[in-house]
Formats: sequence, C-alpha cells, structure tokens
Amino acid sequence: MKVVLNFFSVFYFIWTSIMLVLIFSGKIVFGQGMGDLFYLILLIILQIIFGYIFFLNIKKKVTFPIIMAILLIVCVLLFTLKMTVYRGIEYPWNGSLFFE
Repeated sequence: MKVVLNFFSVFYFIWTSIMLVLIFSGKIVFGQGMGDLFYLILLIILQIIFGYIFFLNIKKKVTFPIIMAILLIVCVLLFTLKMTVYRGIEYPWNGSLFFE
C-alpha cells in the first residue's frame, strides 16, 4: 500500500505544480473572478498538507495509506471538475480548459 500512496502522491504533486503554473499565468480559471484566489490558496494549502503526509509515509508513520490515496484522487477530480464543467458565472464553461 505504501507504493500506491507514493504513486498517487507523486502524481498529485506533478498535477498541482502544473495547475499552479497555469493559474498564475492566467491560462486556467475557476470562473469566479477574484474568487479564484480562494481556490488558489486552497490548492497551495492542500499541497503543503499532502507533502507533509508524503514525508510521513516515507518515514513509515502513515497508518491509513489507502484512505490518503483516495483523498488525493478526490482532490484532483474535484479541482478538475471545478476548472471545467462547474466553472463559475464570471467565465462559464465553453468547452475549453484554457481561458482565452
């Protein structure tokens, strides 16, 4: 199970890093205008928390690795849905992930 959590943790960090770069460059929006700042801060906080859990997993102190892997998957799915289909009214979903 430790290998599964490590795989999903690395995937989450790569995905989060790409999303943060695209959000800061203005290519991806959540459709809330200034409310996008909430999602940006939440994404950064979650990356810090899951990074801490990843290092605990390396030291073999995580007791529920499958639950943590499921939480990582849920976070990725929810943020992806919020960037696409469930975009806000400021910039509604137009079928494109990138803001134009």
